[in-house]
Amino acid sequence: MDRPAYQRSLLSSLESGEFLDLTVRCGDREWKLHKLVMCSGSVWFKTAFTNSFVEASTNEVTLQNVNSTHFGWLVLYLYSGSLNGIDELEEEEQLPLHAAQLYMVADYFVVDDLKNAITAHLEEHFTNKGHEVQRLCYLNKERPNDDQEPLLSEEYVGGLRIAMEYVFDDRRQKVLSQLHQTYCTLVTASSWLLLTEDPFESMISQYPALVSLVFQSLMHGFGMKKAILLLPFQCKKCDKPIGTSPTSVMASRSIGVSKPRSGIADSMKTKGTCFSCKNR
Repeated sequence: MDRPAYQRSLLSSLESGEFLDLTVRCGDREWKLHKLVMCSGSVWFKTAFTNSFVEASTNEVTLQNVNSTHFGWLVLYLYSGSLNGIDELEEEEQLPLHAAQLYMVADYFVVDDLKNAITAHLEEHFTNKGHEVQRLCYLNKERPNDDQEPLLSEEYVGGLRIAMEYVFDDRRQKVLSQLHQTYCTLVTASSWLLLTEDPFESMISQYPALVSLVFQSLMHGFGMKKAILLLPFQCKKCDKPIGTSPTSVMASRSIGVSKPRSGIADSMKTKGTCFSCKNR
């Protein structure tokens, strides 16, 4: 039996109430579930029922500090392999935050498949949103300034701001690090056009981890690393090293280079004109 058919069978057993042998209480909700399904999909449940915990003898679990909605989505995923809970959100600006919160629940119950599915889902969502930004930017070029639309709606920016505060919070950064790249995908999928929007640019500047990812994407996307290596390091008139002025020293520091590498000017044949020779 292939996986989709097997999952349909599991979901059918859940809906029919057959062979239920586990009770889980979370908040004001209660689920009647199959111990085999929960233990097969979650390391947390497997540990609880294969060790000398009270749950093993009572077949009952009471969860504390877990959002009942997100736990319900986790149960749905274990039985069906779907992310229908997230897909059925009425407003798309809610998706990034709920995806991150569900990821935290998946991490708590050690459901790695769900974590990977959330990451892929968010990656696809941000890719599509970035492409929408590209199309809207193209349309704005054909419109008078007064008729141009923002690249992201005010509602979406608001939802994104809340999600980013959650994802890049110091208390969760380590757990949610897999999601960081998806937020960079939103920028790259827009061909970096979102960086021209003041609200978005000022928002991402608050998160060094995201700024670093965006910077790396620019370096790779525009071949900036190669261009930097081709910058002249030696004066073609006096043969003195270029890069000793305060301005050039600051520039070299900003790209993470403390000093030109020995011999690079000779090996790459790149020479320019130093400030002194230029003003003679």
